[in-house]
Amino acid sequence: MLGIPTALPFHEEKQIAECLKLIKIWGFGLSKKEVLGTIGWYVNENKIPTSFRGRVPGDDFFIPFKRMHKLILKNH
Repeated sequence: MLGIPTALPFHEEKQIAECLKLIKIWGFGLSKKEVLGTIGWYVNENKIPTSFRGRVPGDDFFIPFKRMHKLILKNH
């Protein structure tokens, strides 16, 4: 993939986004805070090296991630 490198390997990012979309279809959409916590958990459990401070992503990751994968999250 060309462009700005992602904080996670692209295939990991895509897989996470697809899971989040499926969870929403099932009626269990997540908030921004829940998405970031889930990604932080995934990164830690799988020992994926990232530049995330505290091993949890922030807005600098979230905003492009949400836009790139066209995610719609619940408001709270």
